[in-house]
Amino acid sequence: MVCFHCGRENEAKSKVCRYCGYPLISEKAEIGFSSPDTEYIGPRVQNLPIEAQQSSQKEANVLSDLPSHSEANPTADTIERRWKDKKLLAAIFSVAVIFAALAIFNGSGQRNTAVFSYISEDALEILADTNKNTTFVWNTGGEKLFEMDEALTAFFIPDKTAAILFDQENRCRYYVNAKKLIRLREDISMLNISINGQYLMYSAKEEQESMLYRYDVKKEKEELLDQGKGFGSLIISPDGKTMAYAAASDRTGADSEDFACYLIRNGGEPEFFGKKRAIFALSDHAEYIYYYELQENKKIAYAQKEGQSVYLTDSLDRVMVNLDCSELLYSVEGSTYLFNGKDKIKIYDSLIRDVIKPKNSQSNGVYPGFNSFKSKALIFQDNAVVWIDDKYAARKVGNNIGHYFAIISDTENTLMYATRKLEIEKVTIQGDTEDSKRFVNNADQVATSGDLSDVYYLSGDQLYYKNNMEEAIMLADQVEGLCLNAKGDIAFFQKDCTTKSNVRKGTLYYSIHGGEPRPVKDGKEAVLLGQWNYGIAFAGENDTGSYDLYYNTKGIEFKLILEDVSFEDIINEDRNYN
Repeated sequence: MVCFHCGRENEAKSKVCRYCGYPLISEKAEIGFSSPDTEYIGPRVQNLPIEAQQSSQKEANVLSDLPSHSEANPTADTIERRWKDKKLLAAIFSVAVIFAALAIFNGSGQRNTAVFSYISEDALEILADTNKNTTFVWNTGGEKLFEMDEALTAFFIPDKTAAILFDQENRCRYYVNAKKLIRLREDISMLNISINGQYLMYSAKEEQESMLYRYDVKKEKEELLDQGKGFGSLIISPDGKTMAYAAASDRTGADSEDFACYLIRNGGEPEFFGKKRAIFALSDHAEYIYYYELQENKKIAYAQKEGQSVYLTDSLDRVMVNLDCSELLYSVEGSTYLFNGKDKIKIYDSLIRDVIKPKNSQSNGVYPGFNSFKSKALIFQDNAVVWIDDKYAARKVGNNIGHYFAIISDTENTLMYATRKLEIEKVTIQGDTEDSKRFVNNADQVATSGDLSDVYYLSGDQLYYKNNMEEAIMLADQVEGLCLNAKGDIAFFQKDCTTKSNVRKGTLYYSIHGGEPRPVKDGKEAVLLGQWNYGIAFAGENDTGSYDLYYNTKGIEFKLILEDVSFEDIINEDRNYN
């Protein structure tokens, strides 16, 4: 399988690229966009139905794919599904574990918080060692925090400071942050976590009775919310204090339309929100509520503010919501609209594919992690780049955008993107006009600093550095792999790679602000150079034929954090990323 990020060939069943560490997807799937040093954001993730991987067939017929924007370990198959092709009533009341995919962000680790939110420097790094049947948790200083005697998969909150760990059967096992490792109860069937990591909401069965709980992480206290129903569509506000859920009195699914929605404001008691309704996005204090209502076999979407509901559409396709839920971007019948809390505005005659984001920004397909869609660049399915100005007016600023690189500066209204011909275009927005320039004529892989001043790129196997609009400098040839550290001031790459037993090895080098490449200590035969949650990691083969794992803690320094890890465990660590 060819990696759409670096263009190199991988084994057919590989989940991530062995050279650059980016997730691999089938050529048949539509391609989404990502920035260097951030995880891949796949297509159509914004609006998937909630289907757990091991759902109970008896309870799978109670509710339709009214989206709670939760997904248990999404796969390429779920990315390619279209929920319009599903039955209207399907899988919200599944008994399998469901994890929240929300990304409305709290203040931790933010830079330039008026615009975007960023992954925290207090992020966790997690890897499962299947040979040792052990899961390890580190901080960004490379210090081991916890060790569990199970090989577990991690689902992180957006700033990566907390995670839910679950086993191969999708059973929740632990909650973890830098200070706490909490063993969760064994009978959890569905779970959602607030994006600040402070509250859990989950359903469980006790003696065949369905129970719904809220869990306060700080107090380590469980509180019963409701019981005796079939529960689904678990939704939590950004601060975790306001919650919503759907419930069916007939848990066997005999009457698939017998469900209702309930709302819990600021830790209070459940209040009835309506029959045949399901909330899919919810602000703090329930100031903004977005929900579906089932009417004559149609899902009618509404936005509610201060108790007043506004009709949106009966054919909602894709959805994005800003930080405080005051703005909703959605696609209907081939066009994209924006609800700004008051008006519905047509943005563009194409379906939304993604938002162009800065380096290391927190994001999820539904909640791209900023305070407003004003002054943002969007990518559409017709390959256009569209700028939304401070009055919600839209104009096209780019065309023929490529599939592997698009990034916006975290300090100004400047963006860069790759065309289908591997050219790099740089666009600076200046009021009602834009200044567009060809930045690079050919680039197979690109990595930039947050302000876009330091740009490294590979053209073939030659590594170049460019500072702003100055002439590019060739730093090295026979180069593979390219990563920038979290701060964006040091590039790491492999050089002079050879193949042994289908594994590419090379000497690891670094360059600071385009300076002379120098070898990294202990990086003589490095493999699998790649970006983790916050830092960069690489593996080196040891005398036993397995690999030792090194993690970049600061500057050019790497720390040995784990010995004797299998190649498969390292290359499959993508399962720990959302």
